[in-house]
Amino acid sequence: TSYAIVPLDGNMNTNAALSASGHLSRAQQALSDITNLIGQNYIDGVDLDMTGHGSSSSESERPAA
Repeated sequence: TSYAIVPLDGNMNTNAALSASGHLSRAQQALSDITNLIGQNYIDGVDLDMTGHGSSSSESERPAA
């Protein structure tokens, strides 16, 4: 058995392997479910701070490790 990780993004609808597997509708439903659960801001890469205000993430804004 082999497995592949397929990002749930705008490219999944044109992913030939995903379409061939018969799981495209399942992937689309998973993306819809997670979007409804956590919100579109996180899907788009926007982090919310503790006050609930959105801010775009960038390397310069992140604390040094």
